[in-house]
Amino acid sequence: MTSRLATHYRQQHAELSAIIQHLDTLLAAPEARTAAARVRADVEALARKLNAHLNQQDEGLYPRLLYHDDTQVRDTARHMCREMGAVRKDFDRFVAAWASVPLMTVRFPTFAADARSVTGRLSAHLDAAEKALPRLVEKVGL
Repeated sequence: MTSRLATHYRQQHAELSAIIQHLDTLLAAPEARTAAARVRADVEALARKLNAHLNQQDEGLYPRLLYHDDTQVRDTARHMCREMGAVRKDFDRFVAAWASVPLMTVRFPTFAADARSVTGRLSAHLDAAEKALPRLVEKVGL
């Protein structure tokens, strides 16, 4: 039986992945450079949803997993926290560096490469979390 919490995190991961896919589609479009405001709107939507998701995990999920009796649960949670910390730091740097639509437009190839790099890392982490976290949540009975 899948717990409500595991289902909740799976849904959030799917929503984050959908925004990333939409952003990738926008970046690949021929008119992407002239649609920087739409691209920036997707970046902002991703940032809001990611921050809400991570805050929920930091406040509700990880404290339970990091102090669980099972060593494997603690180690996996610690690894996931470390990995996401690095991804989050890179994502926050990206959002701050490209806060200006005019800058994104003028330096679009650099912006697009940075966006693909950062969202690629985030997608990889979401895939790993999708495999590990729901199992942990169910294993510990949350």
